[in-house]
Amino acid sequence: MVHPAARSLLVPLALAAALSACAGQGGASAPIAPTGPTGPTGPAGPTGPDAWLGLASGPAGPLQVELLSDRALGTGLALLGLRVTDGHGTPVVAEVELSLSRGDGAAARTAALLGELQRGGDGIWRVEAVVDEPATAASGWTATVRVAPPGQPVEVAVLPALAAEERGLARPFEDGSTAYLLAVRFEGGLAVGSNPITVALLESAAGGAAWQPVAGAGFSVEPYMPTMGHGSSGSVAPVAEGPAGRYRGALAFSMSGDWETTFTISRGGVVVGRPVVGVWF
Repeated sequence: MVHPAARSLLVPLALAAALSACAGQGGASAPIAPTGPTGPTGPAGPTGPDAWLGLASGPAGPLQVELLSDRALGTGLALLGLRVTDGHGTPVVAEVELSLSRGDGAAARTAALLGELQRGGDGIWRVEAVVDEPATAASGWTATVRVAPPGQPVEVAVLPALAAEERGLARPFEDGSTAYLLAVRFEGGLAVGSNPITVALLESAAGGAAWQPVAGAGFSVEPYMPTMGHGSSGSVAPVAEGPAGRYRGALAFSMSGDWETTFTISRGGVVVGRPVVGVWF
């Protein structure tokens, strides 16, 4: 993707370079066009009570539940928060469960969560969720929250459906009969230099209807700028950190523009896929 003002000059060069890059990568999945002049991450900053964006809210019996995130929902790895309060706005101490799903019957899909909900000192429960499909509000992702205060009945909130934009940050690929999904989260707005990332790796034997985290995978990353025909040094390959299926690393971009990063993923020393993630800033 290139800026509209330069499109007429750069499109032929970008197309040729992209075709050359794909030809040399063998087995890499084609990148999805990224969104927006500031890349796919949208507004970003330190997460906390003043940075959370409200996604949806609703009642759970006498309680009030708010689903939060630090940016608008989109494909990739999302950081979600839950705030549960009583009728006076006071945080409630309780056991809390979250599921994020869309569709019914055979078409139903449930977003994989990395680990368990963790309650912070601000009273907000946090968890990372893999959003693998974009959606409109009419057919969006629905959050169901179960709240169990000590010694009180379990209350359930079904929140209004959420739209999710396509950011190209959830990339499916296959190795034999096993389906995989790589989901990426940039921890801040994209910038020249080092960009910390969190990635999730999942597998499925059910065509993606149910994803399971993959532990112990190996990664290498290779950013490439198709419009300029060069790469960038200084990236840090993701390594396992936190719950199963979660890895942390960094992508280094030497200049602003469009970048396609090949993630070479291996298990037991054997490469299982080379998904490509595209961004533009």
